[in-house]
Amino acid sequence: SRTAHRIHDALEAEYGQEFLQLSNPQRAALIKALLVHSARWPGPTATLVRDLLGPFGRGQAPRQKDNIRRFIGYGAFDADDAVACAADRATFWAVGSLANERSVDVSVPIPVAIGGRTHPHYISATLAWLTPVQPGRKAYRAVRMKLVDPVDIENLGVTAHGNQPDGNQTNRGTVYTRCWSGDRAAVVTGNMVVPLKIQREPDAGATVDEMVPFGLAVTVSMPGQIALYDEVRARVRPTPVRP
Repeated sequence: SRTAHRIHDALEAEYGQEFLQLSNPQRAALIKALLVHSARWPGPTATLVRDLLGPFGRGQAPRQKDNIRRFIGYGAFDADDAVACAADRATFWAVGSLANERSVDVSVPIPVAIGGRTHPHYISATLAWLTPVQPGRKAYRAVRMKLVDPVDIENLGVTAHGNQPDGNQTNRGTVYTRCWSGDRAAVVTGNMVVPLKIQREPDAGATVDEMVPFGLAVTVSMPGQIALYDEVRARVRPTPVRP
């Protein structure tokens, strides 16, 4: 798609050979992650599906979300947000490869700019990977990965956003995305990082011995806090991620 080309060109312009020297599968997985990363369920559409199809009653939220997911997937995406950051929003990315039942931690810098403020803010993360397939099987995707919710994420004044697929539903394909949001004051210290664990689950069916490439996109945002991007940019330098 045109947006995928725009993402590739923006990464090449910013990182040059550091981006171009990545393997083709890693670049493809990263672009895939960034395409989905900006997608959100449109509130009115999600509400309409929920009101029309239900099911209604206590404990039905997962089934309601599953109905919404069937109609609109990960939601509508903003092509401009997928390509560029803003003064009050910073997006990080990482790539790597994982063997079966292995995991890796990616350190996400948390800017002091969001600390101690009772303003709406959010943290979102999207993981994408490329999987071999198993012809003839209903569960034909041979490799599954997931993001493990960070420990003590609530100390940043956020909780899992209610208007998104739940963890079981988002783990059915080759993209895993989570968003945490809130307006409580975050407890942030200098040079603080949050470890985000990427985990490769046991393979479905026959074990896949090969390393599987992944791409990760993470965004930290507090609308109106214009010091956020510059603070993060000063801290971050491209760093290879290894399992």
